[in-house]
Amino acid sequence: MNLFPLSPRFAKILMIGQQHKCLPYVIAIVSALSVGDVFVPEQQLGFNDDEEDDEVPTNERSSARDAKSKLRSDYYRAHTNFATLDAESDAIKMLSVVCAFEYEKNPADFCARNFIRLKAMEETRKLRHQITNIVMANCPGVLPKFEAKLSPPSKLQVLWAPQPFGQFLICV
Repeated sequence: MNLFPLSPRFAKILMIGQQHKCLPYVIAIVSALSVGDVFVPEQQLGFNDDEEDDEVPTNERSSARDAKSKLRSDYYRAHTNFATLDAESDAIKMLSVVCAFEYEKNPADFCARNFIRLKAMEETRKLRHQITNIVMANCPGVLPKFEAKLSPPSKLQVLWAPQPFGQFLICV
């Protein structure tokens, strides 16, 4: 576990992932979790701000409210689109984001459209590659090569996801 540039908890998740034959998915999840939240936080978008300015004409306030409402709707739509495998698990949602990101021809546009932090995704990709190289160097035969493009796991593969207090992704 000390070979990995990760917290012991995440290194343990990698070990469990190998035991259940879903290591590429677990590496993607652990990388995304290590980098932090891949989604742009709601507070940063400011659509929950309810500031009323008496000097702004009513029709402009209404237009601003409509724009915030559309932004909020688009934001939650993006989250819902990535939660199709498991609506309860943020880790599986992040896995879906990582998988989708790798298939995009224009990553910057994809991130802007889906309220995803481009730098976080680039860092996730680098960490995935680094962890995969460590596994390949120290555990021959476990992974043949780095696969940037992962197909999303099937619903049968996802039984339950990493939770804050030690549950792990288990694959069949």
